[in-house]
Amino acid sequence: MDTTGIPHDETIAAPVDQRLYQGIFTMTGDGIFVTDEKGYIVQANPALCDMLGRSEKELIGSYGADLMPEAPVSDIDLKEMVALSSSSLFETSYIHKNGSTFPVALRVTNIFDESGPTTAVIVCVRDITERKHFEAVLKAAYGFLEKVFNMTGDGIYVTDDMGYILMANKTLCDMTGYSEKEIVGMYSTEFYPEQNDPAVVEKAAEDGIAVDYTKQFEDYYTKNVNIFEAYYKRKNGSVFPVGLSVRNTENLAGFTSAIIVCVRDITDHKQFEADMQEAYDFLEDIFNTTGDGIYVTDDVGTIVSVNKSLCDMLGYSEDELVGMPAVDITPDPEKTSLDPDMIEEMYHIDYASHFETVYQKKDGTVFTVDAKINNFRASVEHSPALIVSVRDITERKQAQIALRESEDRYRSVVETARDALITVDEKGEIVSWNHGAEVLYGYTAEEAVGMSFFEMIPPLFRNTHREALRQLMQTGENTLQRNPLEGYAYTKDRQVIAVENSSSLWRSGDHIYVTSINRDITERKKAEEALKTAHSQLEIKVRERTESLEETNTALRVLLKNRDEERKSLEQKMTATFNELVMPYLDKIRKSTLNDMQESCLDIVRSNLNDIMSPFAHSIKISKLTPTEVHVAGLIKMGKNTKEIAELSNLSPRTIEGHRDNIRKKLGLKNEKINLRTYLLSQE
Repeated sequence: MDTTGIPHDETIAAPVDQRLYQGIFTMTGDGIFVTDEKGYIVQANPALCDMLGRSEKELIGSYGADLMPEAPVSDIDLKEMVALSSSSLFETSYIHKNGSTFPVALRVTNIFDESGPTTAVIVCVRDITERKHFEAVLKAAYGFLEKVFNMTGDGIYVTDDMGYILMANKTLCDMTGYSEKEIVGMYSTEFYPEQNDPAVVEKAAEDGIAVDYTKQFEDYYTKNVNIFEAYYKRKNGSVFPVGLSVRNTENLAGFTSAIIVCVRDITDHKQFEADMQEAYDFLEDIFNTTGDGIYVTDDVGTIVSVNKSLCDMLGYSEDELVGMPAVDITPDPEKTSLDPDMIEEMYHIDYASHFETVYQKKDGTVFTVDAKINNFRASVEHSPALIVSVRDITERKQAQIALRESEDRYRSVVETARDALITVDEKGEIVSWNHGAEVLYGYTAEEAVGMSFFEMIPPLFRNTHREALRQLMQTGENTLQRNPLEGYAYTKDRQVIAVENSSSLWRSGDHIYVTSINRDITERKKAEEALKTAHSQLEIKVRERTESLEETNTALRVLLKNRDEERKSLEQKMTATFNELVMPYLDKIRKSTLNDMQESCLDIVRSNLNDIMSPFAHSIKISKLTPTEVHVAGLIKMGKNTKEIAELSNLSPRTIEGHRDNIRKKLGLKNEKINLRTYLLSQE
């Protein structure tokens, strides 16, 4: 329950001067009435009469609870409720004389006689209509600051003319940390911290609060009401800022007899001011650094504030723009006044507008802007004004024109393309269908757009496409984006055609689309099938021909083998004949006595015979080997080493080495760096 500004006394202190009470009773802004022990009003102050629209005479003798439209708590009447506590505080409604009701905050205090029973009840009434309205407005407009701006109870205390405290309420006790007993009798200046305390001086400089209260103390006695800010010191020594409202009361002689002080802790208020200043500075920085031009006009359309961006945009200085009619920055030379109804709407009715228009720079250049207008009123006392934000969209308009031209070209290409260009959304529904698609599938664009593309896919392939689309939505990976993808589709007349599909994925906002190029490859597929059949037939023929050639090749190999064997047989016969029938006789002739002429002729014969037998030189050389050497040479060709040959021939390795030397001599390889096995293999 909000207790702002309502006395919080739990008990009534010792009686003070009756004139002091009468002064407080008469001059307070709160309504106050006193009832007897039965709840009938015996006294009412002027503030209560004004509040209820009734005279004091009308109120005296009426029942206090009748001022409320209903019982404050269930069916408990005022007397019973007051009996529950010595002091009660609550909010309710009161009835004005004209029948209207208004919210009030009540503090009800009962007065006891010495024996204990209640003798009277004092009721303090505060009209909280404005506060309720303010709370509603504040809550609606500044909900997020509700905790910061929640009103707290004010501390109240009364001093005598010397400054000694006579009474204090509970809020002041909670605020300062003192008990009521400790505060009563305290000199009021004890709440003030030392003026020369460095921490206080520094804090006061930040908050803008004076620490020398001499002038304020003097004003206590010269002014009826004095309001100022100060610092108070709690019992624990901590210091906090307060807002003080000081009112003095005079006795019949005109001298100050008492001072009423209302204390409000303004720590949150000071912090709020600092936050507001910081927010203001922040908003001012935004105002001056934003790229949009911003200006504010008064209620007659005169520019009262501009930011740097607007100055740069228009080519004017701030001094030139401030005070200029807003219509002067438009290119309309006539500058016709706005319609009165439009002015009424713009300035006096909640108004916001967003549109494109043209502005004119100082040099006369006209450019297009995107304008936003909002009206506002800083407070009830202030005149309405307009805030206008403008953005130069010249480049954007040029880009839009270029984009429109590009779209027209794209649309022209799409519509004239012979291939089917189809776009589907994430559900597989067709959103775009060109003329090529109409020709290929037989559906018009009106028929196709909105259809599910899966209806055009044969059932055998639908699950594959659906799974690809699902994966696309979950991972963004397009498994159908292979170039190209071949498949089958239905035409409008349910004919199956072969299509080649190339797809691409793209996004627009939160939506995903797939655009595919579809081409009829039915004829190509038929040609491919025919080619495949022909290829298969050709492979059969080639296989058959290959088998025939292999048989022929086998026969040729047999013939060549026989021919080779015949050749070798012939070589062996000729070599044997040469070695047995020719060479021995030539050797005998050489050993006989020959003259020079005969030896020359013999050499010529021998040379010519060697030329004739050169194709059979290998056989001749081999024929020089003994049977054992031929056997050893055969094992050498097989890759056997000396030890292995000795074991196979049942001879010693030394004997085999001797045969190897003889073979190299007879083959002409003595002292030659030639591998014997390699040479023997080359002579086959």
